[in-house]
Amino acid sequence: MANEGRRARRWADVVAIIAGVVALGNAMWGPIIFTTMYRELARGDRGVDYNWMAFGIGGLLALLGVALAQKRAMLGRPALALGGLLLAIAPLFYERKPPLPLATSVVLGLAMLIATPFLGPMPGPGRSSGAPGI
Repeated sequence: MANEGRRARRWADVVAIIAGVVALGNAMWGPIIFTTMYRELARGDRGVDYNWMAFGIGGLLALLGVALAQKRAMLGRPALALGGLLLAIAPLFYERKPPLPLATSVVLGLAMLIATPFLGPMPGPGRSSGAPGI
């Protein structure tokens, strides 16, 4: 039972780290990629700016949440949940609904929200033999 909790925490931390890094990547390179794919986004949709801001802040909050959770899980969970919520609601601000940026935002936000209750300190390396660890 305790082993399952450790495994869930490890996977929650990995999911939160990946979602945070991908969100930050989208904040940096997403506007270039998505505005060339969807030419209409470059013509004044106010939701575009909100979405990239949500990617940046959500990614930072996810990584901050993981870092805080390494000491105390209850400190990191609100940051991760807020980052996920930001990404999940950002698509509501688009006037036109391009599917790829919206799906990316919602998937990352939901991944963060699902990982939130399981976020905690990463378990230390287990000792498989009697040999001393480094």
